Amino acid sequence: MRRAREEKFADIPLQELNEADWPDHVRSLGIDELANLGIDKKGHVYWMGKLVTVQRRLTLTKAQKVGALIVAVAAVFASIATVVQGLISYNEWACQSASTTFLLSCPI
Repeated sequence: MRRAREEKFADIPLQELNEADWPDHVRSLGIDELANLGIDKKGHVYWMGKLVTVQRRLTLTKAQKVGALIVAVAAVFASIATVVQGLISYNEWACQSASTTFLLSCPI
C-alpha cells in the first residue's frame, strides 16, 4: 500500500522548509499533527481533508476611493447624456420621416 501511495504522488515535488520567513506566531507542526496535513499535485494544502483557503479583502486608499467615485459619477453622466442624445436623434428622425413623435413637437 505504501508503494502505491509513493507511485501516486511521485510527481509532486517536496517543498523546502524555510522557517526564517514565517511570522513569529506560526510554529511548525508536531509529529502527531502531520497526519492531518496533505498536499495535491498543484501544491494546494489540505488540513484534515479540507482545502486550506486564504481570503484577502480588497482595501482601497482614500485617493483610490475618490478616484472610483469620480469614475462612477462620470459613468452616470455619460449614460444620461447617451439617453438624451438618442431621444433627440429619434425625435429628429421622426420629424424628417413624418412619423409620429411622442416626445417633442417638430419644428415648423
